[in-house]
Amino acid sequence: MGIMSMLDDESFFPAGSDKSFIEKLHAQHDGKSEKYGRLKLNPTMFSVTHYAGSVRNHTHERTGGARAPWLTFWASLCPG
Repeated sequence: MGIMSMLDDESFFPAGSDKSFIEKLHAQHDGKSEKYGRLKLNPTMFSVTHYAGSVRNHTHERTGGARAPWLTFWASLCPG
């Protein structure tokens, strides 16, 4: 399951949290994908490497009350 699908799923669970989201990301991708990285100094962050380099992402407040703006933002980056 991809990161965006995991975020979408976690956002709609009543008990979904930033902590459970990052734990699921690590379980699904850490050590299994060379494009995914765990940031050991900041447990609420992860990195994704793509053609332009490594991008760090912060999970703080991504599954809470700001669900709709977060999902709308990502949807705007994925046309079609």
